[in-house]
Amino acid sequence: MKSLRYYFACTALTILITLVASAQTPAPEPAKVDSFITPHFRIFPEQQITKDAVVKIADNIELIFNTFQSHIQLPLQKNMIVELYSKPGSVARKFNGPPEMTTGISADTLFIQEWESDKPEQQEAITNSLRFLIPYGALKLMSAQGVPSWMIRGYVLWYMNAPLKEAPISTLIGSFDDFPEEENSIQNQTQMNDYDFLVTKTVGYLIKKYGESKYLSVFTMLTADKTLEDVFEKVFGEKYNVIERGWRSYIESQLSKGPTKKE
Repeated sequence: MKSLRYYFACTALTILITLVASAQTPAPEPAKVDSFITPHFRIFPEQQITKDAVVKIADNIELIFNTFQSHIQLPLQKNMIVELYSKPGSVARKFNGPPEMTTGISADTLFIQEWESDKPEQQEAITNSLRFLIPYGALKLMSAQGVPSWMIRGYVLWYMNAPLKEAPISTLIGSFDDFPEEENSIQNQTQMNDYDFLVTKTVGYLIKKYGESKYLSVFTMLTADKTLEDVFEKVFGEKYNVIERGWRSYIESQLSKGPTKKE
């Protein structure tokens, strides 16, 4: 009987020691990575972000990219860079944007704030933003150096079937050459809304009239040593002034009122 009591006492003591030891041993920290490479992205996360979170975001952005690339069938010349942040406001500070800004793009680099797992609406908002930024950044890398910014932005907005703001009352755009060379020269949101309306309608017109495959061929043909006029005439099979005249007439029909020609 003594031996049995001794056995139970030892067993209880062993269990107690095990419980105490397990309580004092800290749980292993989640695995983290300095960088993460996917077929089309090089991701650099902040140290606080776990590997599991990086993998989830990597899967998300690869899916968006692959969906876009399967549509346009253009090769990506090099991987896009992604900087991944954990602290709210980090992306906004990069761009001097509003506090709620969670994504951004500059050259070939995407900036993304990690979404919180318990906030699905935040993940959806960030994903919706990436549905524009990833095709936009990728198409810039896929395009020849001479392709103007308006052709890229307009195509991505057209591809997304993005909702447009109210049509401008009038516009001074009378030629393809009148579009701003750089979007950062646009001064306010109203001007950006007008710009997005015009470039989306322009791309939609060119695709409807000449075909999407011809439009996309411009992205590889318009190298720095060629003019838009030369490439448009070769691809679309009409004189440049004829192309512009048909486009200008269409844009006029889309405005609230007023001409498109410069006064």
